[in-house]
Amino acid sequence: MTEVQADSVRILVVDDEDRTVEAERSLLKARSVDVTEVHPNDLNEDHLVNADLVLVDYKLDSWRARDVPTMPISLQPRSGVSLATVLREHIRSLDEDRPIAVALRTAHLEELQGPRLSAEVSHHVIARLHGLEWVFEKSDLRRLDQMSILAGAARRIPNSWPIDDQSAMDLVEKLLGLDADHPSFFHCLRDIVDCQIPLGALPSAGGGNRFMRWLLHQI
Repeated sequence: MTEVQADSVRILVVDDEDRTVEAERSLLKARSVDVTEVHPNDLNEDHLVNADLVLVDYKLDSWRARDVPTMPISLQPRSGVSLATVLREHIRSLDEDRPIAVALRTAHLEELQGPRLSAEVSHHVIARLHGLEWVFEKSDLRRLDQMSILAGAARRIPNSWPIDDQSAMDLVEKLLGLDADHPSFFHCLRDIVDCQIPLGALPSAGGGNRFMRWLLHQI
């Protein structure tokens, strides 16, 4: 498989319509982000291995090969939510320790949040319910910065974590940029413990993604 380059972070956009990504590509490039767009028909393992963040479009209405009447329904994911679940399982099977974030990209958040879920919490709640790192709205002007931040975080998180809790906590402090000489240091450590950081689960496979989800969903 192709090796991941260490220069700029990489976002893979899985979408069935080319025009929806073109406007974002140049803006993300200005943020030192390489964007690769691929139709679901053309997606392969190399695309996944080379990504720091996999963005799956929610609406997949132009996927003709999927809608062939003779195709078994088990091979017809109806939306980006179901396709993202399939891609997550493929990522797990690739024997890659490197964290790879998977998120949804949509202009139809209201279809996902339903009538009882407020907009203030819908992004992380929807992501948590569907095993995703995040949900990005196409209308949100902050989305490009947020996408580049998430991809960059996935790139910086180490492939493996220390087994003992103290060494793992030392690494967490480094990743969060905590300064032991700052007056707020011990207050921040108490907050981390109160937010139930999953230290015991981090050294196992998928620990980097668990750390990202802890930050995104619980903090």
